[in-house]
Amino acid sequence: MLVADYGLENRVTVLEAQMNEVREDIGEIKDQLKESATKEDLDDLKAFFKERDETFQRREDHIMDNVWKIVFALVALFGALITISFGLREIPKLF
Repeated sequence: MLVADYGLENRVTVLEAQMNEVREDIGEIKDQLKESATKEDLDDLKAFFKERDETFQRREDHIMDNVWKIVFALVALFGALITISFGLREIPKLF
């Protein structure tokens, strides 16, 4: 008989050792699951990035508004300098 050859006690000892290893592995998995992110953590992270992106977009829009003001001011300044340097009567002759 196969069972009698190996001995029931030896087989039980091996199975108990394997079960202890399985329990240790399950304990490690549970510890890792406790340390992993939850759905609430992910929702908080999504909200943070959404708020950051909206803030960045508002800043970008504000900066672009200022850039257009600067461009307009430079064009007006350039026009004023041409007017001053050539005089009002000479400007039509340039075009």
